[in-house]
Amino acid sequence: MEKAAKSTISILCEWISPKFNLGQQTNQGLVIGLEYLPDGTLLGDTVGAGWRYSVLPHSSSRFLKHFRGEDLQQSKDKTPTLSQLLNYTQTLIAQIAEHPEYKYLLAKDYQPDLTVADAQAAMAYLNDKINS
Repeated sequence: MEKAAKSTISILCEWISPKFNLGQQTNQGLVIGLEYLPDGTLLGDTVGAGWRYSVLPHSSSRFLKHFRGEDLQQSKDKTPTLSQLLNYTQTLIAQIAEHPEYKYLLAKDYQPDLTVADAQAAMAYLNDKINS
């Protein structure tokens, strides 16, 4: 059986990180979609800027519910899976790699013992191990 390819999502450094991840269980259901509404846009100014989450209330639900980040509550009875934590960590590492301050440090001859690429490789290796 062939494994599905993993995707990487990049988030603009001007945006705050989302509070919830795709596939995360909340008290309201399973997060299956998210979108960001920036300040200074019609939607952002009308309904409020920030992250919006599409949630499947239960596995047999025919309709999605939509929540602002502050209206969604993390599930108390279920801790995130290792896979969810790895996906979140990979997102953060990708944000670090693209961050202007990090790029500035690299341009100024910053040479860490472990690079962002090393961290990405370690996360990918661990992810492969838990998904095999």
